[in-house]
Amino acid sequence: MIGKVIGSAVDVNRDSDGNVLLLTVEITEGDDLQEIELFRHSGVDYNPPAGSIVVIQTLSDAFKVGVAVDDGIEPEADEGEYEIYSSEGGSKKARVKCDADGNVVHNEGSRLVARKDDPVISNMTSDPVFWTWLAMAATVLSKMGVTAPIPTSLTGKISEGSPTVKVP
Repeated sequence: MIGKVIGSAVDVNRDSDGNVLLLTVEITEGDDLQEIELFRHSGVDYNPPAGSIVVIQTLSDAFKVGVAVDDGIEPEADEGEYEIYSSEGGSKKARVKCDADGNVVHNEGSRLVARKDDPVISNMTSDPVFWTWLAMAATVLSKMGVTAPIPTSLTGKISEGSPTVKVP
């Protein structure tokens, strides 16, 4: 069977021991709404958006499960690639792609993600406000008779991080 996702909720299914994702699915007509459990791939947590098409497998007279969902978004991954994404309004939003070359690409490469111990370079181009302040401080010190040479750049490294990566 094939149905259209109308909504979802996390709850205990009558045949499960714990909470599962239950989809409210329109099977044939607008008045034929049924709740089915979505069987997800191990290691992937997703909740298909309303309007997605779901393939339903009947296991018994009273037990149906969703085994595959199509969100209607055109596939883009090349052979050997895997992409995880969120969606809204029929388009991909946040994206993490494992490409065929072994790279992990966040949001189509629009923003890079730094790792611990990566070098960080600060200069007039990367942080003009800091470097303008530094030049002003050197000028004040110079008027007080203190010589304060200003470097043209500073190199450091990322020493700590967060388990959450936020990229636009």
